[in-house]
Amino acid sequence: MLTHASKQNVRMVVVNLRDYPGSTPYSQEELGVIVSHDAQRQSDFMQARGLEIATFIEWLIRKEDLAKISEDAAQEISGESCSYPVGCPLPTLEEFYCPFQDPANSPMEIVEGIPLWVSAYYKHDTSVLESFEDFSLSQLASGLSSQALAEPRPSVQSFSPEEYDTNLDRQRTAHSYAPFLFMERSTFYTNARRALHEKLV
Repeated sequence: MLTHASKQNVRMVVVNLRDYPGSTPYSQEELGVIVSHDAQRQSDFMQARGLEIATFIEWLIRKEDLAKISEDAAQEISGESCSYPVGCPLPTLEEFYCPFQDPANSPMEIVEGIPLWVSAYYKHDTSVLESFEDFSLSQLASGLSSQALAEPRPSVQSFSPEEYDTNLDRQRTAHSYAPFLFMERSTFYTNARRALHEKLV
């Protein structure tokens, strides 16, 4: 997207996550909360991170004088597209195997598997893809394949070592991102509901 943005007269501002190069690292206390399995502490932690991001975005808009929304200019704020931030229910590992949910995998194993898993190609049931809103979670899971096709190969396998290292910071991902995947899911669900329904949040 960054390569083609300027050609389409689109300005993209990419903000790095906490704990990644150029951003503020997590303290040992914060890292301890992430892996604590204490739902209340994790809920407070995630709420604080949400306010932190909102404050940062406001500062960024003011500092960089980002264009205001008008008839010929629009803005969009996008984040990671997955079910974790809103606490959506997930199928069990028996229904649909996802390496990111498997507690048997270490953070580093998850990190090493992310590029292959997300850049691989899968043959899903087309009827499910065409009308997934009509299916239950179990039915949806049964129509999706977690087994990657042999061909075409995962896109990441065409990367050079330099391109691979440029696109994935394995150390930081294992250090703080992967542990988020095993936080209490009720934490995400509760905070998402509060953000949607409580005006003071």
